[in-house]
Amino acid sequence: METVANCPVCASEKHQLAFKAKDQTVSNEQFSVQRCSECGFLFTSPRPDQSRIGAYYISDNYISHIENAQGFKDRIYHWVR
Repeated sequence: METVANCPVCASEKHQLAFKAKDQTVSNEQFSVQRCSECGFLFTSPRPDQSRIGAYYISDNYISHIENAQGFKDRIYHWVR
């Protein structure tokens, strides 16, 4: 895991915990989502590093891998994509 010290959008060092989220699809790990105090951007920190990030996207249930929209949320996602 790598800590993100600066906001990826505005480079501010000021941020605080916005909420914690659990990966329900692949790992069941809990992640901290930070909110930048300057621009309001939300980002994960700490986050998986480049050697581990791919493992979070290999699930057949990951929404961008689903070809046919199966529910309202999936239809909206595919329309936006």
